[in-house]
Amino acid sequence: GEVYGSDNIEIFLAPHRRSPVCYHLLISVGGYHCGCECRGNRWNWAWEYECQTEVEWLADRWRVRFVMPKSAIGAEEGWAFSLVRNRHVKGWDMYGLPDGGVFFNPSLYLEVEPA
Repeated sequence: GEVYGSDNIEIFLAPHRRSPVCYHLLISVGGYHCGCECRGNRWNWAWEYECQTEVEWLADRWRVRFVMPKSAIGAEEGWAFSLVRNRHVKGWDMYGLPDGGVFFNPSLYLEVEPA
């Protein structure tokens, strides 16, 4: 199924904000997904990852449930992330967090630390 050419969510993960590596996952409205390991300008689309995704359609939106073990990205305790929502209405709209979405720069990702 199509991931890049459709409405999708992009999830960027890193084991921490100082990481030279980030992991880029895309999940489409149809539930299809793909992922790559990124180091600088090298994108490894052969990266083997395990995740579970569920897409739920509601009257006015769609919702994604995404589960991946922290070990898949080398995280031990906390991790860092950014989210981007790509939406096609009358052209492409892009939303994200933090700051509209931070792509391949883990130093700007949001950090998650367990309580």
